[in-house]
Amino acid sequence: MALREFIAPDGELWRVWQVIPTLGRSGFARLRERRGQDVVRYQGTDRRKGDRRSIASQTPVLSEGLEGGWLAFEHDGAKRRLAPPPAGWESCTDQELGALWAAARVVAVQFRAP
Repeated sequence: MALREFIAPDGELWRVWQVIPTLGRSGFARLRERRGQDVVRYQGTDRRKGDRRSIASQTPVLSEGLEGGWLAFEHDGAKRRLAPPPAGWESCTDQELGALWAAARVVAVQFRAP
């Protein structure tokens, strides 16, 4: 997978790469059992009503339109996203990458506590 650096129209050095989501290809199936082995070995009556598993592991985490992947642009914490990724973007000139950057949607950066 390619990683490119280019000077964007804003005059800054940006990095760009293609993101290919893999979780969606498996139908967002549960990746692992969350409960510990001591719970799995429990032989008593199940007190849960219906399937009480976490909905988060069964709910798609991708926004609509991102299922096929996207180009991720990043510079000093600023991010942009272009979906779907155009074919052959790896061999684009810096000027062509600048045009893709300009067409990309700005992504709100969420604060992460240290």
